Amino acid sequence: MQPFNYSIQDLLGASLAFLLFPFLLVIPGYVTGWVFNLFDFKLRSLLTRLGIALVLSFSISPILIYLCWRIVSFEFSFIVLTAFFLAFISILVKNNHPIKQVYSSKYSKIAICLAIGWVAFTFLSLIDLQLGSRLYYSVVSIDYTTRVSITDAVARTGVPPINPSYYPGHPASLTSLYYFWYVLTGFVNKIGTHWINGRNAMAAGTAWAGLGLMAAISLYLRFRIPIDFRKRWRLAFIGMGLLALGGLDIIPNLILLISTRLALGKFLFDGIIEHWNEQIATWLTSILWDPHHIASLIVCMTCLMLLQNAAGKKRPYQIAAMGIAGVALASSFGLSIWVTIVFCSFWAGWFFYLIFIQKQYFLATMMALSGVTAVIMAFPFIRDLLNGSGSYAEFPLALNIRKFNFALPFILGLPVIWQNIIHLLLLPFNYFLELGFFFNAAIIWLKHDRKNTQIKELHIKSEIFLLVTTVFLASFVKSTVIGNNDFGWRAWLPGQFILLIWGTDVLYRILENEKFSIKNLLRLPKIIEKENSLLALYFIIGLITTVANATYLRAWPLAIDAGLSMPHMLSEDTHLGERSYSARKTYEFINSNIPIGQTIQNNPVINLDRPLGLYGNHQSVISNISIYGISQDEYNLYVSNIKPIFYPTGLPEWSSIDQTCRQYFINFIIIADTDPLWPSLPMLELKRDALNKNDYYAVFKCGNSQ
Repeated sequence: MQPFNYSIQDLLGASLAFLLFPFLLVIPGYVTGWVFNLFDFKLRSLLTRLGIALVLSFSISPILIYLCWRIVSFEFSFIVLTAFFLAFISILVKNNHPIKQVYSSKYSKIAICLAIGWVAFTFLSLIDLQLGSRLYYSVVSIDYTTRVSITDAVARTGVPPINPSYYPGHPASLTSLYYFWYVLTGFVNKIGTHWINGRNAMAAGTAWAGLGLMAAISLYLRFRIPIDFRKRWRLAFIGMGLLALGGLDIIPNLILLISTRLALGKFLFDGIIEHWNEQIATWLTSILWDPHHIASLIVCMTCLMLLQNAAGKKRPYQIAAMGIAGVALASSFGLSIWVTIVFCSFWAGWFFYLIFIQKQYFLATMMALSGVTAVIMAFPFIRDLLNGSGSYAEFPLALNIRKFNFALPFILGLPVIWQNIIHLLLLPFNYFLELGFFFNAAIIWLKHDRKNTQIKELHIKSEIFLLVTTVFLASFVKSTVIGNNDFGWRAWLPGQFILLIWGTDVLYRILENEKFSIKNLLRLPKIIEKENSLLALYFIIGLITTVANATYLRAWPLAIDAGLSMPHMLSEDTHLGERSYSARKTYEFINSNIPIGQTIQNNPVINLDRPLGLYGNHQSVISNISIYGISQDEYNLYVSNIKPIFYPTGLPEWSSIDQTCRQYFINFIIIADTDPLWPSLPMLELKRDALNKNDYYAVFKCGNSQ
């Protein structure tokens, strides 16, 4: 029987999850903003209040829900959020703010349409695409394999979550990861019961991360330049629009695609537009792939806005602002340690600047107290991170000069010192290709727009300081936790935010005398070209880069099955769609028919088994989906001992399989058509029936389940 269309299922589940997220990401911030009158909250329009509420909720909710759930229980965290909800309703009723105020102006209506368009785009980019009996997940699933699995683990097992990929005979806590984002998505997953799964919660959370970033950009621009209502909206729309621009990545990508096509007859590409280099991700990539890093960026920029807005205010306001900043820093640390390291480095430097240059001793003291507040609130998380299974044998950061991958084939034979010198000399060109429009806009801004007297001096100095901090750390420090330079990839986000703000200044000046209309929007490159032809060229290439990026996410899995691409990390052959469809049906059977406390095991040799992470909700004995905190020796031991189940050296026997299952507490095994054991299924089925079987997957009881 044909199941209900999976694409429609995903859309409905993600939509329901999206409607539940305001409980976490709007209401707490609205109540907090009202109580402390942050950013002159009570004087703002309802739509502006909702924007402020969104960025404040991103700052408050992660640490609040984590502490309530971690120290007390999920039920207590639910009660706390319910109290916020009741306070929110009370505020709305007493102050008579009808919903129609949200769309009272044409600018508000445009903003709402942009928000709806973004949410629709996000869902269509992340859901499974079903074409008959074929199913295609987005290329983003490469990372969501882990993210969804941890979200599900939080919903099933609480905070801290039990590691879903490691079971040494007892539950093992997952503490070696900044997982506050999964606390939020897991919360929504849990209250959504069987209507919402981990993938739905992640998709909805990603949509809200994009909205939060738009709100942060709009609010930062609003408080940075005191201009009238119409101009504020124009600034906001320009800032949000620049999220659609990437760097010049499409150029090296085309070079690679054409050269491999000519040399090999097929495209050698993984569908990820930034992988040609040590990446600085486009905004689209950062939001869709890494919403937790974007959430941390939102929180950090909210801290900066709180500091900037507190200057010149009365003492009670400054104390409240710095207190919320401390809460926000604690949230940021659990959302993304890498982004927070960059921001805290800036925060420390800015602290000394305020003391020794500006002589603003009270604000500097409040900054120090906010740091102390952050450490106190994040202490349970920090303790788990340092003392639990997540402690690292080596320091997670090391000195490094950022690599330029296109130069590697030409310098590999040189001494390391000369390689580093060449990479250092190529840094400007490296960043030019990665940043494109924003690189050029920054040069223009530093020459001309920095002198704009409308911009507050405090903002200009802090922006330059934050960008310099970003460039230095991202250029000369790398992470050592995983193979990729994760720190180098994420550390650029605060700097990218500043470059986007500067790009907005430049475009606003160019477009100041242009009428705001759809016609002018379509001829935007021509308008920019009148002022700066190179800027217009980079604008067009940046837009093409983002369009290509969005297309690759959905089209590349189809290209694999069409035989246009070389073997890919998503699939070794041209049956990705059929195999994914069968996998989802298999895991739906497992989720519905196998008790949640039972353990499952697939082939442990598979690198990041997508279906297991995306569709499964049971404990695995060993897989590399989330092996954080597990030593490499321990992981290798488990894999080598369980591997013989799926790689038999002779005729497979249930007796030996069951013995291994009992030894490693495995209740059910999942065999795929790509496993060497698959051809022996007829022999195995003579003695034991499969619980579920299709053309690509089979599920059997084993070990103590007999």
